[in-house]
Amino acid sequence: MLAALVASALAPFVSPAPAQAASVTHVYLHFNMCGNKCNSAGLGVANAVISSINNRNPQPLVVTLNEVCRSQYNHMYGSLAPYYGRFETTVPARCADGSDYGIAILLKTSVYSFAGAWWLPEADKPSVEDRKVMCLRTTATGGGTQPLVACVTHIDPDSAVSDNQIQAVSDYVEPLWSGNHVMVGGDFNVTPKSSRINPMYSNQYSPAGNGIFNEADRPTTWSRNTDGCACATNEYTTDSVLTPQKIDYIFLSRYDFENYTADATTSSYSDHQPLWATVTYV
Repeated sequence: MLAALVASALAPFVSPAPAQAASVTHVYLHFNMCGNKCNSAGLGVANAVISSINNRNPQPLVVTLNEVCRSQYNHMYGSLAPYYGRFETTVPARCADGSDYGIAILLKTSVYSFAGAWWLPEADKPSVEDRKVMCLRTTATGGGTQPLVACVTHIDPDSAVSDNQIQAVSDYVEPLWSGNHVMVGGDFNVTPKSSRINPMYSNQYSPAGNGIFNEADRPTTWSRNTDGCACATNEYTTDSVLTPQKIDYIFLSRYDFENYTADATTSSYSDHQPLWATVTYV
């Protein structure tokens, strides 16, 4: 039964439905679950994610997850209806229960296709985890002018490789902007003011980036001159266990989303905070 569940979770679905014209409100959630290091593959953090999703109105169309064990993903997939998606392994059998460790996306629709998963450049020293970016595409957006490509990534904290990995994420997802709206959720392990994240930010920010994305929790001044703050926008996404910083993001292809609001909430299970975004999908 579990094998059938996992197989169905990984199977792609393709929709014949045409894109719609009217704008619609979307909610997105990104969360670094710290599923193994903080939770030893336990289901408490997975149940907290389930509860957060079920208690949200409207529920998120897209949930992007970092540091998740396959057992936790399978539990969420089996408990959340009508959510579907994909788990992508970055380290086989790393979790305390012997399950794979990686990144994942949950979509509130069975209508989706696999857009791709790509390994990111390796560090110049041995790493305990290889890194990936993974994307799913759905036409079941409820509105808007194009389908949505939703991506997830988790960047290495090693400064010797993080810039190359972020550039690779941009290089892989930017071509997907043709004919689609694109969102990317992830722990990038750098703060907004780091030049290493320039490939994600669009040029309207200060300092200017060279990418195609705006950021959901951006300050109204469009300033990137910050490590984050305990404030209404540009919020910290790590807690007191780590140095409070903004290192988790929801990036949105420019021109495709309006009326951004975002909120970093709290979690007793992780050293990261869940990041929620509410946007108008146009």
